[in-house]
Amino acid sequence: MKIDLTGFWIGKYGPHGEEEIEITRKDHQLIATKVTGDPHVPAGKITFHAEILWRQGRGMGQIAERGYCNPQWVPGHLEVIHHDLFVFTWSGLSSVTFRRHSRR
Repeated sequence: MKIDLTGFWIGKYGPHGEEEIEITRKDHQLIATKVTGDPHVPAGKITFHAEILWRQGRGMGQIAERGYCNPQWVPGHLEVIHHDLFVFTWSGLSSVTFRRHSRR
């Protein structure tokens, strides 16, 4: 069974609180763009991208200094818990758990 992760999701980005992302698909890659941002990676920027096989995948997560200064990509890992919940881990840094969000 293939799980479709496209759509809107909410995740808690540590002290920045909850942020909304939108996941789109381009070929075999998922692209997660921030709908709401924070002082480091603002809205409209890609927070991570990943190629997913079955329930997990490897990708790259974006980090930046305050004010979106010195943005860079670090390796990451995506793990699907179920169709409404997944985790993305920025290697050596932090993890964010995302839950599906229906925009009504």
